[in-house]
Amino acid sequence: MTFCEFRKDRQMHVQLTNGYSLDSAPERDFGVHYAIYRNINPEFEDFLEYGSDLQGLNYCFWVRSGGQRIGGIIIRPNHVEGLFLRPPHTQAYEVLAAALPVLLAWSDKARPVEAADVMPHELELYRRLGFGTRSGRRVYIRPTERLNVHWESKYELGVPTPARATELAELFERAYSDYPPECPLGDLPHRAERDLNLTGLHAQATTLVYDRARALLVGACFVRLNPLVTRPDINIPRVSDIAVHPEYRRRGLASQMLKRALTKLSRDYATLRFGVAAGIPAEALYHGLGFVPGVTHYRLAMPEDVRAVQEGLADGKATTSETITTQWRDDNGPRS
Repeated sequence: MTFCEFRKDRQMHVQLTNGYSLDSAPERDFGVHYAIYRNINPEFEDFLEYGSDLQGLNYCFWVRSGGQRIGGIIIRPNHVEGLFLRPPHTQAYEVLAAALPVLLAWSDKARPVEAADVMPHELELYRRLGFGTRSGRRVYIRPTERLNVHWESKYELGVPTPARATELAELFERAYSDYPPECPLGDLPHRAERDLNLTGLHAQATTLVYDRARALLVGACFVRLNPLVTRPDINIPRVSDIAVHPEYRRRGLASQMLKRALTKLSRDYATLRFGVAAGIPAEALYHGLGFVPGVTHYRLAMPEDVRAVQEGLADGKATTSETITTQWRDDNGPRS
């Protein structure tokens, strides 16, 4: 089956199999439907805001059956997520199976095909199509309040400035070298420059920790204020990055940096939240500081051999009697 080219700069209509089709959807309207009909809130957001960060991206599609709009999905080259159906429709697997050929047709063959933000109850739908679990993530949240923050005399706090980008990138590289692959080390210099371009409360709630004797950056906790897309006058504080030099772990630095952020934010903001890889040892620290986790959502990927079979089916080069025999080894999960 031949599909139109994926284009971010135009509206698209894509005819699928079994009477289904996709039509480009306005992001704000899509976000409202997405929030209501997926009925999930792993980010602890206002339900009308969940999904609204897609504004300006032509990734959102209404799902139609027989010309009737029955739900929606987010799909672009090498990426799918967010399927929802409006009652009384329940054919989630059939819709995903119909959308898979266009996903494969649009995708770069040199890159993995991934499914993001998959909820626990959706895992089996994707696994039936050959996807395997790569990692899990959840958001933690806690009320802000003034807390007792104590720093040993061997440490001093630094002010975030763009001039510190190189040493911050070096800290990120050391601290994140054993993290899951969705935190690519090649992005760290850019992230360092972004995080250090801070003003106002961003900078006040952000902490850089130095070992005085070594003049070495050993800890960093960055807070960003993310405006809600549909209500830009409202900001939500998030920890965008927290890193501790491997030689300085288990000395209470992460705890003190988070306490300082909670204290600095307490006058103007009610909550602080951040996302972490599920299953890492640091979750015990967050629990001990009073943070509560949201729903775990997963990132999945399709192994190359399974993808080859699926592409063959989509192209008519394989028969539906072929079976996928690959056992996906779930050994790419979160690490400490």
